[in-house]
Amino acid sequence: MCRELQAITDAVDPGASRLALYSSVTLYELHRAEFHLARRNFEREPPVISAEEISRKVLDSRVLLLKAIKILEPEPQFSSGSKMLELLRKSLCECDTWMNDKGLTVPA
Repeated sequence: MCRELQAITDAVDPGASRLALYSSVTLYELHRAEFHLARRNFEREPPVISAEEISRKVLDSRVLLLKAIKILEPEPQFSSGSKMLELLRKSLCECDTWMNDKGLTVPA
């Protein structure tokens, strides 16, 4: 569903200039769904997916966060977009910390 909403948003506002906050929220929600599913599958006993597969999935979800951050960087301070930007950066840090804790490769 998030992918469909993001495709519609990209079609309506390709540069994410008018729908920046909406685009970033859909990207964030998509990241959360993909990251938590991959994380849950990796932390099961025995793991449902390999370390290589989890790295790929988490890195893909990380790219969604980076895209959302890029969209919101021009937002003015104290706006709704700036609040969302704080949340995105915190999520990126949490994602990287989890990867480090699990011994997975985190990009520089």
